[in-house]
Amino acid sequence: MRHGRLRRVAPGLLCLFMVLAGWTAAVLDRRPDPLRLADAPPGEMRVLLDVPVRIQAVVVAAPRWRGDELVSDLRLERVERARVSRPSRDPVRLLCRDAMPHLREGDRIWAWVTLRAARLFVNLPSRGPFRRDLIGRLKTPRLIERIERPAPGLRELLARGRRAVRARLESGLRRGGASLRSRRLAGALTYGERAGIEETDRRALQVAGVAHILAISGLHVVILTGCLAFLLRAVRIGPGVSTLAVLAALTGYALLLPVRPSVIRATLMGLTLLAARWAGRSVDTLNLLGGVGLLCLLVAPDLRLDPGFLLSFAVTAGLIHLGPGGPSPGRGHRLRAVARASCAAAAVSTPLSAYFFGRVALAAPLANPVIVPAAAALVVLSALAAMASVVHPLLAVPIAPLLEGVADALYGTLHLAADLGLQVLPVPRRRGPLVIGTLVLLFGSRRSDRSWRPAVLAGAAAGLAALLAGLWPPQPLPAGRLSLRAIDVGQGDSLLVGLPDGRAILVDGGGLRGTTFDVGARVVVPALIDAGVSRLAAVVLSHPHHDHGAGLRSVLAEMPVDELWLAGLSSEAPLLSKLVEEAVARHVAVRVLERGDQMERGGVVVRCLHPLRRPGVPFNDRSLVLHFETADGSILLPGDLEAAGEVDLLASDLLSPVTVLKVAHHGSRTSTSTAFLAAVRPRAAIISVGASNSWGHPHDEVVARLIDSGILLRRTDRDGAVTVGLQRGTPLVQHVGILDISRWRSLPSR
Repeated sequence: MRHGRLRRVAPGLLCLFMVLAGWTAAVLDRRPDPLRLADAPPGEMRVLLDVPVRIQAVVVAAPRWRGDELVSDLRLERVERARVSRPSRDPVRLLCRDAMPHLREGDRIWAWVTLRAARLFVNLPSRGPFRRDLIGRLKTPRLIERIERPAPGLRELLARGRRAVRARLESGLRRGGASLRSRRLAGALTYGERAGIEETDRRALQVAGVAHILAISGLHVVILTGCLAFLLRAVRIGPGVSTLAVLAALTGYALLLPVRPSVIRATLMGLTLLAARWAGRSVDTLNLLGGVGLLCLLVAPDLRLDPGFLLSFAVTAGLIHLGPGGPSPGRGHRLRAVARASCAAAAVSTPLSAYFFGRVALAAPLANPVIVPAAAALVVLSALAAMASVVHPLLAVPIAPLLEGVADALYGTLHLAADLGLQVLPVPRRRGPLVIGTLVLLFGSRRSDRSWRPAVLAGAAAGLAALLAGLWPPQPLPAGRLSLRAIDVGQGDSLLVGLPDGRAILVDGGGLRGTTFDVGARVVVPALIDAGVSRLAAVVLSHPHHDHGAGLRSVLAEMPVDELWLAGLSSEAPLLSKLVEEAVARHVAVRVLERGDQMERGGVVVRCLHPLRRPGVPFNDRSLVLHFETADGSILLPGDLEAAGEVDLLASDLLSPVTVLKVAHHGSRTSTSTAFLAAVRPRAAIISVGASNSWGHPHDEVVARLIDSGILLRRTDRDGAVTVGLQRGTPLVQHVGILDISRWRSLPSR
């Protein structure tokens, strides 16, 4: 009796032990690390970051082209500058626009690079600390002083094996006439190298919801081991010997792959199932999946928040538990089984995709039954080509035309789905209780005898519908009042004005120079969705500078917008003409504002205080200055107005005391003069600024001027996204902190 009870509670106790062990390891892992630059004393960080430093580092991943830049992953060992020499073990992503010397995994290099903290946009609540990785910029390969090649070890031998397989497969397919596009797809499906996939193709995969075919997973392991087992059986090798041979081949194949959650899961499960078969034992697949997941969490607790890990395990569990029960005779049964498996995978992946990425591929249930078989055929052809090319590259030549044809068919299907308008649906992120509740209902909707619980299944469907409909966004704007949210876009402006009737106006959309990172699509649009905004009454460009307007084109493309407000039209600004073209293409009304214009939107009076139309004035001093006013208070948004513009505005006698001020030009010393502050007398002020920016914003004298005036000050570089709601003349301030979240609190009036 005791043994029976122990057997029933043992799995629960084991799970509890694993969770506690993982939690303890994660807590210990959050302690300050003396060998990370992020935990260095502030004085050393100022000396070592954002300036050229000499580094000693080990190459973790060889350089590969990404767009027009070479990208390589390093692990720092030492950083030196002037008299400061500091050991470090930070991971660094090294960027260079010129061809570098051929670096290999395991190489140790000495070079002069500029290190900076990776940009972190804090627009959602999070109670855990953020650890910023480092980005390194190598100006020219001539700044690499020395490359040391270590003696060959296991890691170097595995790297050589990977390079040899890649080179032989590439050579065989190229000789067979396969295009570069098909060769890169074959490489992604064979050894997990996804960097070469073109951006348009990668986007098409994401829109169709089938990007998972590029991740080495159970599909690849089953196909590859099945092909090898079939070949061994064809030459009449016994089942015991063939199982051992497949076991050895799978182990060797896993060693050639990058270390990713899907690879670890598929490999461990495949090895366990093969070993059990060789030993004549049966294994429960769902229990095996849980055991592998708990083992991974025990070894690496940080995986509990890794999207790839959670998606890989959750979707696999959904296919096992919710998918078809077993092989059924007849073509109709097989088609229903494929459709059921596709729907099960989509149902489980949707809540997690919504939580982490804020996007759901609506086409996934329709695209998977078509794309996955084509991907399976490509995996078979790529595996045959790889095995043939290992013997000799010429043996892969006959396979190349078949691979080219299947790849063209797959890409054609993907782009056809995109042309039909099956797009990705943006949804709010980080709705933890809703996501967890939906997943619990999904997995609880099927009984152990494979029958369904209709009421539970209906609840899961309701949860999925709530996720897709965007209900309960994580950061809603204050309802029924005028509010201002400064979205954290780094060094730039993006200001969301919430109107009492529930609509919103977006003023500026941020932008980053020197990178292909789209702030509008990756930061601003998700922040709008997280705020519960489904339509914008207006999009405003204060002035056509990159850090204010580069992200607005994506906003116009992805969000319904009624109007576009501009300070003027100018042939001097290519950004402005592209924005107008996008607005016209989307049937958005374009309106040019000037001083004296007044509108009413959602119960708020919007007045344009600046600019006057004068030739030869710099763009900053031609910024739109907008004043939003209700009975509860007012907000002033002066763009990047500088000293000359402030003098002109003061002379107009249009300024009056306001409740909230967005500080002009990111806190530059050329703005926010004493006379300007005396005229507007704000109770609260927000500075939208990027951390460690090269302009030194905000300048100390401006910050001191604001604090000495008794103004409550918030900054996006320190506080993350800042929200101010107006109620009866009193600003209520909320900010999403980098380390914690402050609650709403009323500020005393002066």
